[in-house]
Amino acid sequence: MSPKDLLALLPILILSGASVIAMLMVAVRRHHRVMHAFTVAAFLVALLALFRQPDVMPYFVAPLFVVDKFAEFNTGLILAAGLSVLLLSYNYFEQREERKEEYYILLLLATVGGIVLLVSRHFVSLFLGLETMSISLYGLIAYLRARERSDEAGIKYLLLAALSSAFLLFGMALVYAESGTMDFVGIGQYLKGVSRRR
Repeated sequence: MSPKDLLALLPILILSGASVIAMLMVAVRRHHRVMHAFTVAAFLVALLALFRQPDVMPYFVAPLFVVDKFAEFNTGLILAAGLSVLLLSYNYFEQREERKEEYYILLLLATVGGIVLLVSRHFVSLFLGLETMSISLYGLIAYLRARERSDEAGIKYLLLAALSSAFLLFGMALVYAESGTMDFVGIGQYLKGVSRRR
């Protein structure tokens, strides 16, 4: 990958790296306030990284990603929403005795999955982003173990998401079998050629 490719994917790289560091922080020593401050800092740095995007838009990171103004704007929205959730959830978790630190790791990973979905131009990156976000959401939904319905909601979401992922993969396989490509641009060109033949 070139330096410009890394620059285009900088918000994703920052949040991915932050989630790994957050896991190591939990393994070494649990501290809710430190973990919260670190996660807020990671979101702020990712937001600032949006201003360091390549000048030429859309920018293609072949073969999986494309970064354009639409993706940049919506990435900013996702990061702002995640930052808002972080700021609102600190006092909520301070009043609870449950383990709090893993919540921030799950929130970081869910945000990474959402941004990967935005910049995808290939079925592989689309599926990876969707699963990264979905698996994090399983944990977030069932996070409050003290509540009876949170476990139930997490299991229901897990079953529904697993079934829908299987259907999605089957649909991707059918599209690939018909068009011979998993790239969105290639699929569009194939459909355009089919419509012309008709």
